[in-house]
Amino acid sequence: MIDNKELSPSALDDLSRLDVGDESDPIPIELLTKIGAVLKTLGHPIRLQIVQYLASGERRVRDIQEHIGFIQASTSQQLRIMSAKGILVARREGTKVYYSLANEFILKILDCLQSVNAKVQSGEWHIDQIGKPHKEIQHDRSFNRNLV
Repeated sequence: MIDNKELSPSALDDLSRLDVGDESDPIPIELLTKIGAVLKTLGHPIRLQIVQYLASGERRVRDIQEHIGFIQASTSQQLRIMSAKGILVARREGTKVYYSLANEFILKILDCLQSVNAKVQSGEWHIDQIGKPHKEIQHDRSFNRNLV
């Protein structure tokens, strides 16, 4: 059984190598478990902001800190969490620590988020219903067609 509390760097690396087959095939539970662990870790907006910033390449902790506007201790805490889960890798050079994305899989997640953002910005998708109780939501019958 996969321990979804800890996702090792090698397990994350496996995500980009797993063959999920045809798009109409169900995604194997092993892959869903690994993806779920990554998404859970990335479920914090600051962590997503850091990952988005690192998509363009390796950065020093100080640069990341300045970019997100957090104090150094809070920034380092977020970086350690993602590093421990195999999402980021750290490299030390003297007294400076550099972080980068550990795997191409994380870039795929960012691509997906960028696609969602583009649809929201264009008005094609609406996110104002997210977080509302189901009974308050007007069902959009075109939703399933828009996902294709």
